Order: sequence, then C-alpha cells, then structure tokens
Amino acid sequence: MIAKRIPSILPNMTEEESLEVMKIYSVANLLKTKCALLTERPFRAPHHNASTNSLIGGGTYARPGEISLAHNGVLFLDEMGEFSRKSLDSLRQPLEDKSVTITRVWGSNTYPANFMLVGAMNPCPCGYFGQEKCRCTDYEILKYRQKLSGPIMDRMDIQKYVGIVDFFDEDLQGKSSRDIRIVMEKARKLQQERFRDVPSINCNAQMTPAHIDRFCRLDSGTISLLRVAAERFQYIGRAIHKYIKIARTIADMEESEDIRYEHMRKSLLSRDLEKDKLAFIRR
Repeated sequence: MIAKRIPSILPNMTEEESLEVMKIYSVANLLKTKCALLTERPFRAPHHNASTNSLIGGGTYARPGEISLAHNGVLFLDEMGEFSRKSLDSLRQPLEDKSVTITRVWGSNTYPANFMLVGAMNPCPCGYFGQEKCRCTDYEILKYRQKLSGPIMDRMDIQKYVGIVDFFDEDLQGKSSRDIRIVMEKARKLQQERFRDVPSINCNAQMTPAHIDRFCRLDSGTISLLRVAAERFQYIGRAIHKYIKIARTIADMEESEDIRYEHMRKSLLSRDLEKDKLAFIRR
C-alpha cells in the first residue's frame, strides 16, 4: 500500500520530462491523449510472472518495456522474491546507465529508463517469518531471499523492514500524502535551482561523481562518520555515493544548504537489511 502511494507524493513532471514520457508512450502506442501534456508521473506494476523481455523491452520490433514505460516515474515490483532471478538481474545495467539498448538482427533501439525502482517482498515464502505459524526451513528462507542478488540490492538506495501495524491502535497517526508532497515539492525546487546550469539533471538521484564533488561538500565530522562506516562495512565507491545523495536529499527536505552530521547519520540508517549497522550507528 505504501508503494502504491508514492506517486501521490512525487512532484509533477516538468515540461521536458513530460515530453520524454509522451514520446515513449507514443512509440508503444499507449498514448491516450494527443493534446494535453502528461503531469502525473508514470506508475508501472507488472505481475511477478512477467518475462524478461516485457520488463526490459523486446519483441520483433524492439518495443519499449516496463522500465522505459516507467521513465521519470515508478516501477513497482510487488512480491519481488517471486520474480525470476534472471529478470531481476536484467535491471542492473538500466539502473546504472538510465537507459537500455535493445538489439535485433535488423538493428537496435535505445530507450531512456530513468525510473524509481520500488520492490516489496515477504521475509520468507509463507510470509509469517518470526511468528509461531511460520513453517519455512532455513534453507527455504535462504533460497527465497537469494532471488535478490548482491548487485541488485546494492543498487537499491533505501531498504526498510515494515512491521505489523496494530489496526486497533487509536493513537496511530501519520502525515497525509498532501502534507508530504508539499515537502517533496519544496525539496525538488531547491534541487532544480541547484542544477539550473547543469543539462539533463533535475534531481539529486541523477548526479554523477563529478556533481557529487561539486554540490555535496561534507564537513570533517560528517566525513569521519562516513569513513568509519565505509571501512567497517567495506562499502564500494558506488555505495558511498548513494549514501551522500540520500544525505543531500534529507538536507533538502529540511531546507538545509549544507549536509550535516545528522543528515549523514540518517542516510546510513536507510538500509535495514544490514542489521548490525543499526547498533553501530546508534552506539
């Protein structure tokens, strides 16, 4: 349910982004309106039995797949552990390059694929991990979780466990999508202003290492925290850059010009799947 609400908090597309999406949908013969610009970001949720070609693109005429139809929007993979490992691993290159090239005998087509990947899965095949009614063996749980390879997990910036919600808790309150969207729009405006002189960059997620060096300066205390975490958990350069991007976004949400120690600390806590890291950061 949380994943399906993500489009409701994302800012509307710019004119440039809207035209890019409309071109892709026109090629795929999915454009419903021929006049008005699209303002809502795409949200694609293929079934877990979807083939690799339907995700990446293909067919006789090398048509765009789900990752291109989700360009500038969200690709939601529900029951992610039920997708074939081959299909999931095929997302590695598009997630890194933000585009995909489909080659056939007669030639090749290159489509943009700059999307937000959102996945949801149970902790075990039966879904009752940690409860008495769970009957999954350790081998079954391990095999189920290994559907998500290390490189795919490394490309997912935020990984969170979601606990059971007490339906009868009257004190359970949360922010509305409208309130969250206001914060998101303010943060996006700050990013657009920051990248106004940088072509093809609209948000922090699109920054290259050169842009990170330019726009994400860290003070000595923040660098020390990041260095200790990187040395302890053996983060590669790509993972470090992702943590810096997340910290930059957290700072933008709080309307802070600089990335502070607390922003980096929150960023380092964004991956729940590394359990021992939580104890280390909270120490």
